[in-house]
Amino acid sequence: MRFTVLVFLLWQMLVLGSLAYETEDEPWSRVVKKTFVVQVEESQDVDVSAGAVGNHGTVLFKYYMPFRGLSIRFDREWREWEVRALVPGAKAVWRVKTHQTPVVKPEEDEEVMRRSVGSAEETRYAPLVMMQVDKLRRQGLTGKGIKLAVIDTGIDYSNEALGGCFGPGCVVTFGYNFAQDSDDINDCHGHGTQVAGIIASRPNYFPGFSGVAPGVTLGAYRVTGCNGTQREDYLIAAFNQAYRDRVDIVNYSAGFSQGWSKGPIAEAASALARQDIVVVVSAANNGNSGIFYASSPGGAEGVLTVSSVLNGGVHQLKYAQGRPEVQMQAMRYNGGAVDKTSSWGPNWDMGHSVDVAGVGGKVVATAMGTGGISLVSGTSFAAPLVAGIVALMLEAKPDLSGKMIRRRLVATAQPTDYHTGTDFLDLAAPPAQQGGGIVQGWDALHATTLLEPASLSFNDSEHRPEALTLTIFNTGEEEVRYTLSNKAAVTVYAMEPRTGRFNNQHPTFAYTSSSTATLGFSSNDIVVLPGQYVNIDVSATPPPSVDASRLPLWSGFVRVRGSDGSSLMVPYHGLSGSLRQQPVFGAQGAQIRKLGSSAARPTEQDADFVYSTVGDDITLKMPFSVHTRVGTRLLRASIIPLGAPSWLAARLVAKNIQLAPARLSPLQWIPRGRVFLDEWDGLLDSGDYIPRGEYKLIFHALRIFGREEEAQDWDLVETPRFKVLGVGGIKACRVYEEVGRRHHPDALFSSFTECLERHGRDMSGKWVAADKAGQCDAERPTEHECGTWRFCKAHDDQRIITRLETRYASSYECVMGHELLPNLVSRWGREECEEKRDEETCGSFRWCVLLFEGGGGPYGNVEECHWAHGIFETITG
Repeated sequence: MRFTVLVFLLWQMLVLGSLAYETEDEPWSRVVKKTFVVQVEESQDVDVSAGAVGNHGTVLFKYYMPFRGLSIRFDREWREWEVRALVPGAKAVWRVKTHQTPVVKPEEDEEVMRRSVGSAEETRYAPLVMMQVDKLRRQGLTGKGIKLAVIDTGIDYSNEALGGCFGPGCVVTFGYNFAQDSDDINDCHGHGTQVAGIIASRPNYFPGFSGVAPGVTLGAYRVTGCNGTQREDYLIAAFNQAYRDRVDIVNYSAGFSQGWSKGPIAEAASALARQDIVVVVSAANNGNSGIFYASSPGGAEGVLTVSSVLNGGVHQLKYAQGRPEVQMQAMRYNGGAVDKTSSWGPNWDMGHSVDVAGVGGKVVATAMGTGGISLVSGTSFAAPLVAGIVALMLEAKPDLSGKMIRRRLVATAQPTDYHTGTDFLDLAAPPAQQGGGIVQGWDALHATTLLEPASLSFNDSEHRPEALTLTIFNTGEEEVRYTLSNKAAVTVYAMEPRTGRFNNQHPTFAYTSSSTATLGFSSNDIVVLPGQYVNIDVSATPPPSVDASRLPLWSGFVRVRGSDGSSLMVPYHGLSGSLRQQPVFGAQGAQIRKLGSSAARPTEQDADFVYSTVGDDITLKMPFSVHTRVGTRLLRASIIPLGAPSWLAARLVAKNIQLAPARLSPLQWIPRGRVFLDEWDGLLDSGDYIPRGEYKLIFHALRIFGREEEAQDWDLVETPRFKVLGVGGIKACRVYEEVGRRHHPDALFSSFTECLERHGRDMSGKWVAADKAGQCDAERPTEHECGTWRFCKAHDDQRIITRLETRYASSYECVMGHELLPNLVSRWGREECEEKRDEETCGSFRWCVLLFEGGGGPYGNVEECHWAHGIFETITG
């Protein structure tokens, strides 16, 4: 179904609110209720913006520089448009999400490693040699005088390899606990301690091992609580704190895979990088999900993003008394290969998402709690190696800008050949996997030829430029003759053959091609005088023998060789085929799911939902999911009334209601794969709760490179129909009750009274269980005398209803005027139910039947039990 259907049906659509998402690869992303990050314009006074919040909520953080804005926790659930209207100068608004910290298990037993002993030259430690740190250290460089902040889980500063103390004169001298679960910056998880040791562990405290920059001054910005979660507003505060503390380098060894380098954390990281602070981040560890699975803030503007290659040496640990010794022996068969767990780019907009690679496979790191060391792997541990090298470079040349350091590291990096998981190929690994290649610190520091830009993107076939400009600067004292050539990388297919599905695994040999692109240069042999530069036009011809329907990503490196012995590289890539022509939604489409089983099978047609009370709020508790086969920067959700009540249909037409999505709708920067959406609570952007009726959800997603104003650039998918059986009661109408509240122009009702006419008077009545033998035959029956079930059922008895003391018009409205028990859906079969005979196993419907068979408990019969759970088999509203 195409977007034209949306236009045709627009008059009868209500747009959903309360959307949040998670992916299969990142199942722990969660929205923090009632909490927003608001970015304000550069000219806006942050204190004035904060003052506007008033008694509507609490300002958790004021962000002054370089990211400007607020973190706000409101007193109730607000919609995005309300936040924008409230906060002066609001530029962007995001719901705050939490992310689960990666759990990294050491690959060797830490206690055993503490007991080893020996002596070895620490600068011969293989990762340092592979990245030329040994050469830099022989120059006497240690990172002295450089401040480096580690944004992570904290640091166990009691480890003697990290100085054993905190404060002036220690290795870890400053920090802050943004997680707010204590005042200490100490580590609960070990990840930050491992990162810190890779950067700054004291030389030969463990013989044979040293941090890259043992003279650096470390800061610990703890953003992860002991519950293992990171909040985005804490992360932004940490990036801003780095600016206030005047650090030189920030290391953030985490990333959230989404295929886009966008969002609040990316904005904060880029804002810090623009202040000439080097921001080093890891590329994440989702390489087994295939290409187009970049992480954020990796790939963000100005940020240095690091992939991981395998260690080129084999560890040998000697065991005796004293401290451990780490020795490196024979070269590994796959040493230098990009770790297949490293996340692949590019971004969906065809931007480069990886800049360089560091050694991150089986590297030695300090351990938390034990005072020892451990072997760890992942891009989390490649990034601090690069951050340490940056510290050595800044010690040697303090005037180097962050932008210049990034350009030097990328241009002088050494590309490694592609490893399929079993063998090396005779072609380089793509820049989407390794960036420019393995960092060569000494070459980067001493380079006199500079290249701009750091990388080139020829985009996809539909958006390919005729040529891109490469600028070569000669900053040396002599003229240099340069020759340009192409170092091709292996071509990698994004999609499986014939199926139309994206490859969701590390690209094996079957997903590669030796057919490569060719490059053309306006001149490939030039002479550049000292202090001068020259511009070269670079054009690309895609590989001829590839299947464009599978979206082959072709790439390589512009090699620039100088007569002075220099050899520099500029990564490039392009894509055959059109990303805009790729449908966004996958075969599984959009599905409504059963409560408590979001990963299980979807519901069939005509699923029923009723409102229930949760604390002071009400909710439909309707979970659903959407399957995306490619990424999208905008995903919207709407609801179509099917055979809408006459009053609702008339109102939609009369008021021309076209409601904007609430809360996280539209969702932005969505990855490919299954997107699980949180349970919808029934709230619309206008503040209304959806009334009783029969509906369908419809999702529309903007295609890659699509324009919002072009109907053909949107894809649609819809769910099976479902029914909202209950009314929301007074709690659904509170938006009209608040004095002075600004109502949405597309509000469904004009007053509190009118809302109550459709949503019922109340939902807060307590269920009264009556004597099983009792009757409801008094002259003026009351609920207390009858019990709730008989009292509500009496509304359908014409002989009794005239005598009832009631505020309800029907049995349905009567039942819905009470706090109902959750209607649990069984996740088990009949045998398990018969064995356990509890509600969670059987589900509420079957449990009521079993309960009555066993005596009925507090209920008079099965029907009363069902009604108390909102199961209305015999009620028609």
